[in-house]
Amino acid sequence: NIQVANMSLGGTVLQSWRDDPLCQAVENAHRAGISVVASAGNRGKHGVTRPGNCPCAITVGALNTRGTPARSDDVMAT
Repeated sequence: NIQVANMSLGGTVLQSWRDDPLCQAVENAHRAGISVVASAGNRGKHGVTRPGNCPCAITVGALNTRGTPARSDDVMAT
């Protein structure tokens, strides 16, 4: 039985993931057997936001395919 809950939250990384309350919640969920999928954030090449910086999170982002099927010209989305 799989249950899914969606939340949209996050923010600028201001401290180590070890001390961040949001990352601690992700780690607690992970220990309880819950997979947390987090957005890399909206900063593009400027860095991943929290909780995507937590090692226990599965962090996803976006890329620019430049409109071609070839992967060799793909770049990180801005």
